[in-house]
Amino acid sequence: MKLLQFRIPLLLIALLGVQLISIAMLQQYSHVTVQPLSQPLERIPGELNGWAGQTAESDPNLLRAIDADELLNRQYQKEIEWPVSIHCATFNSLEHWCPHSPLECYPAAGWHVKEEVVVRDETAPQRTMHWVEFGKATGTVQVLYWFQRGEDVYYDREGARQSRQNIWGQQSCSPLVKVVLQTDGRAGSKGKENMLRFADSIRQWIATQGSSLATPRADVMTVHRSLIPDGILAETPSLTHRFVSPGKLVTVCFEMRRSPTTNGFGLWERDL
Repeated sequence: MKLLQFRIPLLLIALLGVQLISIAMLQQYSHVTVQPLSQPLERIPGELNGWAGQTAESDPNLLRAIDADELLNRQYQKEIEWPVSIHCATFNSLEHWCPHSPLECYPAAGWHVKEEVVVRDETAPQRTMHWVEFGKATGTVQVLYWFQRGEDVYYDREGARQSRQNIWGQQSCSPLVKVVLQTDGRAGSKGKENMLRFADSIRQWIATQGSSLATPRADVMTVHRSLIPDGILAETPSLTHRFVSPGKLVTVCFEMRRSPTTNGFGLWERDL
């Protein structure tokens, strides 16, 4: 019974901590305005690395179906090379993390994953893309995709989480851009190399049109310390989160601690 009495207050405090952090996150995002790219996606150069692009007309029904604000479908061709198609979509809502990932859409269309590799930027390893070879009875395709907000580049939910933390404390930010490159699986290693070259050019274009849009807020988020003057660290998981203030990234760790005077528990902020 004593053990149960001990755990229930501890659990309630932990839940309270999670709720407080969730409220803080909601308040931070509610003040952020998403600014469109300074140029529309159709302004992505029609000629890239010696390849000539031909833009396909976008279906307005598809635009509504995927809840995107802008859409671009284009195919690039070059002599003696397999064509490379590009699908780009912008999302001006902060509700989107990894909208319509190829890992969901391709299998839903009957494709299966044959091989996959995470591609990291050599100069900034935190920027990641995903190369996947999909196959089915009719053949194989190579796909290289990523999501980008300004300078942030990622392919999965963990990358999305880090990117969203980077806009805390901002007055405005860039939209989320989804990019999917595809070429025939028979293109082999040369096809992958071609898509990586396209990716470098497209990522740079997106960053140029969007990274300058982010502006910091005038106010700074303040995290107050626990009223407990000191205490003993309880053997429970800590709650760690990062807050962005203008020009500064602050990591705060909330821990469960026991007050030596009241024997109660509270959330304690620890500087890292």
